[in-house]
Amino acid sequence: MSRLNGIVVTTIALIMLFSSEGFAQRGGFGGGRGGGRGGFDREQMEQMRARAETMQRADVAWLWTVMSFKMDLADDQLVATRQVLKSTWDTKQSYISDAMDRDADWEAMAEEMEEVERLMNKRVALILSEDQRKQLKDLRKHREKMLKSIRPPGR
Repeated sequence: MSRLNGIVVTTIALIMLFSSEGFAQRGGFGGGRGGGRGGFDREQMEQMRARAETMQRADVAWLWTVMSFKMDLADDQLVATRQVLKSTWDTKQSYISDAMDRDADWEAMAEEMEEVERLMNKRVALILSEDQRKQLKDLRKHREKMLKSIRPPGR
């Protein structure tokens, strides 16, 4: 009889263990971390969006790639462009490092990065000829069109 009781108790314990584990994984009482769907609330999602938009500012890697491979720049233009982009890269990394060390306001940081990007674009424009500036403008439009096609609606 005691062996039967042991089996029954073990079976009930296993059923409770597995059913509570599954319930906890689905969100359990109140939807889990941060309100259910995906585990993030609206404020967290907005912070993540602001951070992503900030990181996209002053996109040195894209600009260097396009200017190196898609545009026909003279060697002295490439050297000058590299200096501008290196300076921009260092500034951007410094801002990001500072932001990660503290609880940064990523929307305010986006405005700062916008200014860094504006300065970078102004300095690059001084290096390029009129035709090259137009070519770069067209490449940026193409990139923006491509990025918009992969963004979710409403952004």
